Amino acid sequence: MTRLAMVLVLAASGARGEELLLSDEAGRVSLSIVPWAGSDTRSVVQWRGLPVEPSSGIAIFERSSDPRRTQLMAVGAAAPFFIRSSSARALVKGSTASTWELLFGDRPPLLVVSQPGEVPRDTLEQAYRQTQGVPSGTKPRAEVEAALTRATVATQKACGSSPKLQVDWKAFDGRALPLAAVTVLAALATLCADADYRSAIAGLERLEVVPATGSDFELDRSKGALVLRLRHDAANPGVRALQMLRDTL
Repeated sequence: MTRLAMVLVLAASGARGEELLLSDEAGRVSLSIVPWAGSDTRSVVQWRGLPVEPSSGIAIFERSSDPRRTQLMAVGAAAPFFIRSSSARALVKGSTASTWELLFGDRPPLLVVSQPGEVPRDTLEQAYRQTQGVPSGTKPRAEVEAALTRATVATQKACGSSPKLQVDWKAFDGRALPLAAVTVLAALATLCADADYRSAIAGLERLEVVPATGSDFELDRSKGALVLRLRHDAANPGVRALQMLRDTL
């Protein structure tokens, strides 16, 4: 099994999980984890320099535990790896420490070792919101509409056309949630670099945005429309929008 000499910084943070900061001895690989505010089972994970693609990124991971181990997996398959606790112990600066594994599917896992330290919680949460297009707090409807209009114009510029946006404002009750629809428009603009996707997108008449009652983020195609269903706690919408559109169009 291939192993990188890494340092894991671990600090207890109550029932909501753990704060972790990982790096290899050379400083080329780093991984930071903090509990996601308002959730007992989710954490923000930021990674850089990993031996898989994308080698860097940030996403929400879901934590699950059983009597033997704890595991963190990206919501909506938004990352190329997952994290699993190990029963092995390691010697770090004369003291024993717990170990964790980073698993990458068909690649050998990477073993990591824990030590106490601090993690920049506010910085990670802000980076996640900016990268994934997740708003913080309630936004005025005018502000949300302006952001959606800008995204629509950008999509039209990239694709030559853009589906007409239809938001069920009454159902959202003025909350910031519809703002996550910009991630779908941005994903459409990205896909238009491919001629086949560009042709498929040209056939879309509208993008309907409604609250979700089941999964936190759903994107379906119905005849000439895309239907986006959002819940207030939708995780990783930026990455998931791109993945879902690739599967849908």
